[in-house]
Amino acid sequence: MSLTVRILIALVLGLGSGIALAEWGGGVAGGWAGDIVAVAQPIGKAWLGGLQMPLIPLIFALLVTGIAQAATSARTNFMAGRAIALFAILLTVAAAVAALIGPLMLHLWPVPPGAVGALAGADGLSEVPDVGPSAEWLLGFIPINPIKSASEGQVVAVVLFALIFGFAVARIAPDRRAQLTGFFQALADALLVVVGWVLWLAPIGVFALALVAGARSGLATAGALLHY
Repeated sequence: MSLTVRILIALVLGLGSGIALAEWGGGVAGGWAGDIVAVAQPIGKAWLGGLQMPLIPLIFALLVTGIAQAATSARTNFMAGRAIALFAILLTVAAAVAALIGPLMLHLWPVPPGAVGALAGADGLSEVPDVGPSAEWLLGFIPINPIKSASEGQVVAVVLFALIFGFAVARIAPDRRAQLTGFFQALADALLVVVGWVLWLAPIGVFALALVAGARSGLATAGALLHY
């Protein structure tokens, strides 16, 4: 049985168990249902934290090696340069289509009430802060302190720094470039092993997260997942 099938089974079983607790177990306010949720919640959060743990350094390592190798190939290979330009165009078009089609689809098929809170397992939602002026908004993406941005999980800032760093690596001496790309490739390989370990525990983590979400929001959780 593949990992994907096991995760889907764990998701369905977790949702079913959580909904059953919400409907017939007296909810999560107290009693034995609350005790089950109190045990499942830290298990799910621990697994989710383990999944998030290697993501920032993995993203950085993969981007640096990929950009450095692609930029080096583009300077010596015309086809590589065309491929990079084509990828950039396709990504831009895909982002534009998503920005145009996404709101229309959400208007035609709105998110069920409480769906976001159901998936997040939250009791309430905080207000979304206003977006500042365009110049200030764009300047916010510049990673003044890349290490701080990484520690705070600011993925866009980390990606921007990785892109700049990757192009810079492609401009240094070949022997030093090979050393850096070899280091980051080894780092990415090691982090992928860590991700594999965490994914091996995915059915347990997904079951715990789904149980908590189902117990807190009942059938609204199933509706939220169906909408997603």
